[in-house]
Amino acid sequence: MIGILVYCIPFLILGDSVLYNIGDILDGPLAWNKTLAESPFFLSSNNNDKVVSYLGGAVPRNVITPGPLNITSLSFYFFPTVFAILVNHIITLIIGFSGMYFLISKYIFKNSRNYIFPLFISLSFAFLPNKSIYGGAVFTIAPLIIYAMINLYKGELQNRSLIILFFAPYFTNLVLSTIFIFPFLVIFWILYFIKSGKIFNYVLFGISLFMLSMIIADYKFLFFHLFENEFISHRSSFLVDPLSLAEIFKQSVSGIFLEKWSHAASLHHIIVFWCIIYIIFWLFKKIHISNKILLIPLLIIFTTFSSQIMYWNGFNFIKELFPVLSEFGFYRFSYLNITWWWLLFALIINEMNKINFPIYPKYSQILLVLICITSLGYVLKNSWGYRANISLLLNKQPANFNSNTLSPYHFYSEDLFSEISTYIGKDKSSYRVGNLGLHPAVPRYNGFYTVDGYNSIYSADHKRKIKSVISGELERNSLLNSKFTNWGSRCYLFSSELYNKWNHKDKIISKYDNFSISQLRFNFRELKSLPCHYLFSTVNIDNLEIPYLKFLKSFEMNDLPYKIFVYELI
Repeated sequence: MIGILVYCIPFLILGDSVLYNIGDILDGPLAWNKTLAESPFFLSSNNNDKVVSYLGGAVPRNVITPGPLNITSLSFYFFPTVFAILVNHIITLIIGFSGMYFLISKYIFKNSRNYIFPLFISLSFAFLPNKSIYGGAVFTIAPLIIYAMINLYKGELQNRSLIILFFAPYFTNLVLSTIFIFPFLVIFWILYFIKSGKIFNYVLFGISLFMLSMIIADYKFLFFHLFENEFISHRSSFLVDPLSLAEIFKQSVSGIFLEKWSHAASLHHIIVFWCIIYIIFWLFKKIHISNKILLIPLLIIFTTFSSQIMYWNGFNFIKELFPVLSEFGFYRFSYLNITWWWLLFALIINEMNKINFPIYPKYSQILLVLICITSLGYVLKNSWGYRANISLLLNKQPANFNSNTLSPYHFYSEDLFSEISTYIGKDKSSYRVGNLGLHPAVPRYNGFYTVDGYNSIYSADHKRKIKSVISGELERNSLLNSKFTNWGSRCYLFSSELYNKWNHKDKIISKYDNFSISQLRFNFRELKSLPCHYLFSTVNIDNLEIPYLKFLKSFEMNDLPYKIFVYELI
């Protein structure tokens, strides 16, 4: 735990100056968690309750995961927002380290007295780049669940393991993690049953307990989708081009070697390197190769292929029968590969520790320790967010507003938006704002009610309304049109002129960019009818000859990144 404490020092010292990824942390989830924590609907069980302050009230409270019983939601409810992020991050680190350490020290390095190997490997796994705001950092909790299940198979530590399986879903996220771990638990149980002919009552009870806890932890989300028939999600219009088997194979091969995708990062290239070294030893030293080392790559291949196969065009008829399958993110099964890769590394180190090297055994163990340390160094070197915070702490360099990481202090610019609020001089709940070249999470975090936003689920009707507003801009850029029409989770007021200049997923438009728009082709009547009363823009609209839009004033502060142009819809 000392290693985790040392790792967290930059976060503890920097406070609200800690750098976080803009994409999928600052641009949505953080604002959502703050919004829910302050909402009277935090504990709501009414499916008709909607979060009116974000995305034009198009998001029912009960479609948002994780639910109110989740440790992530509770941390934002009880702690200030910036501190709640740190709490989640520390919990994620502890879960990742302890789960991997318990698993490999008991079941891989079980005959070894040298616990330095599992220590460094577990720290490497815990320090992998993650987005702890999603709970359990998506993949981090998997080793702890696997550890509990193996205990039940072995008939050991049963009470402890059942407790782990019951509480695990409260520390992670249903739609990003546990729903993808659960099928593997069932598959392994079936395989064990076929092999041994035994029911494994405790294992079956553990799986059932895990499933029950998943339901309780996110009962609002599950009940909403089971019993709410009137709500139509924007995900119903998701369009993923079906793939041929050749394309499935190509994507699977690419997925095996890719170190980062979506919310997850495995950083396993260093493991591939040491795996090759081990194979060389096996070829030339004629050493025994463990069946487990052969099994793990097969498991990685199976997991990767499982994450892609439902996109095969041969399954189109199933998706037509069950449209919900078109909305399901099957690719997230591949998140489990992160655990498999680091279990493979532990197996390789354990097997290499058994080799009779021609040098003094003590030095061979030192060499293996150095290999573990280099792997930890590889993780830290490639943890871009952590590296950026270390650099910020040591060098005290000014903030880089063109980076994909930014601090909450700069990204949300509370002092600047407080000045804007004072200028408007109305209760924020009495009007709505739209955003141009600005992540809607920024004004929402500052208490403004927005018509746009970023969320994985909102109403298809609201998407249609926003599309009607920006249709003139979508028509001018086919890529933008395709992304909004076929996906659209970022329900932004897009400008075709900005689309090629602004990486709206990972960056902001700062006052130093000097972007402008020559013509804004919005349907302002539709925008006003949403209703929307003001437009906050990070860019100036040149040649403003729009009868429905009136420029009021621009706002900026020396140490904050934005220059906000405020327009009123008239």
